[in-house]
Parts: sequence; structure tokens; C-alpha cells
Amino acid sequence: MQGCVPYYGVYDIADDMNTKAGRDRRKRFLAKLVMKGNEDAVFEAASPLRHVSPDAPPIFVIHGRNDTLAPVQEAREFVRRLREASTQHLTDLELPGTEHGFDSIPSTRSAPGVRPVRRSL
Repeated sequence: MQGCVPYYGVYDIADDMNTKAGRDRRKRFLAKLVMKGNEDAVFEAASPLRHVSPDAPPIFVIHGRNDTLAPVQEAREFVRRLREASTQHLTDLELPGTEHGFDSIPSTRSAPGVRPVRRSL
């Protein structure tokens, strides 16, 4: 992998951060519709927080500060762990006043997330 630009990612699939959002996402959505089961090992293997390593590619993390589906705290923790583990280029952009899927419709809120990605890539 040469690089990664996750927009409003879900980084804590295994709920390592032990949050209400993580528990709800696992119980009500992932275990029933995506993973079709509740085995810890499956969730752990799918969790980006569990895959942070010195071998991580350059990453540009973009997240909305008001994201209720994938809380911004997960993105912050992912970035924190990457900064500790990797020597690759890391950029994070937290957009105020934005919710999950903020770039679905081109707007004044989605434009600030596109320009820096273009420059970075």
C-alpha cells in the first residue's frame, strides 16, 4: 500500500476503547448484518486500531468533529497510535460542524476536505 486517506473511518471495530458507540455499533449493526456473529477474534482482526504498526503507509485521516456514527474520538486515538508507532507522513484533519458522510453532497463543508487531499496526494 502506498498511502491511505480514510474519510470518517470506523477505527475501533473491537471496541478496545470501551465506548457506548462501540458497543452499540457491534451489537446492533456489525454482529447482525456485517460480521454475522459475535466472535471477538473476528472483530479484533477487522479493527484498524489493532493494525497500527511501524509499517503503516503515509496516512491522511479526515473526520468530522460532530460525527455520531463514528465518533471523532476513534479517529483521534488512531492518529495518536500512528504517531507513536510509525515514522511515515501522517496528516489529520478534523472538520468542525461536520457529521458522518459530510462529503456525500458537494458543499461548503465538503470542499475543505477535498483541497488538502488533492495537494497531499
